[in-house]
Amino acid sequence: MQKDLFSATNLIMEWWRKMSLLTNIEKTVKSWELGEFLENTILGFIAFFLATTIHEIGHMLVAIALGCPANVVHTGFINGATAVGECTPFKMQFIALAGPLTAFLAGMYIWFTEHEDSKLRFLSIILFIISSVIQLLPVKPLDGYMAVYYGMNIVLELFLFLVVFSFSVNLIIDEIQDRKRWSKNK
Repeated sequence: MQKDLFSATNLIMEWWRKMSLLTNIEKTVKSWELGEFLENTILGFIAFFLATTIHEIGHMLVAIALGCPANVVHTGFINGATAVGECTPFKMQFIALAGPLTAFLAGMYIWFTEHEDSKLRFLSIILFIISSVIQLLPVKPLDGYMAVYYGMNIVLELFLFLVVFSFSVNLIIDEIQDRKRWSKNK
């Protein structure tokens, strides 16, 4: 029984090696230095927290600009909450979209102003993907859903989602392709 299990395990490992997945994972993990690994992990946590904070501040600032009482209740690792007082449904549409769009603009600012090898530049992808693209989906309880709930036309909201999604994805893919071209020419 134990010999059969060992043989099956070897077959699976050989299959993975043939797929090159395990080999690539091994190479990647072995190339990491512990200090840099920990630094990147900590920077990732900070980026998530900042993305959430910027997102919630966006809700609050637009609410106040539209004359609605608001304050950030809390921000955490990947979630936050902003309390908005009495406000019209029309204004609530803009307040709902303000969080993701503020985070998107902050991400864009970082992306285009930081040096191309900056870790902060790559962490700005978190601002694009997590706080912007996902939050703009019209799915309960996300901000895109709230905008539709308060009266925004779903076609307009989906168009906004597609614009932010397309721009973000194309920036990321273009960056990956540029890095591949650069490494081949090196």
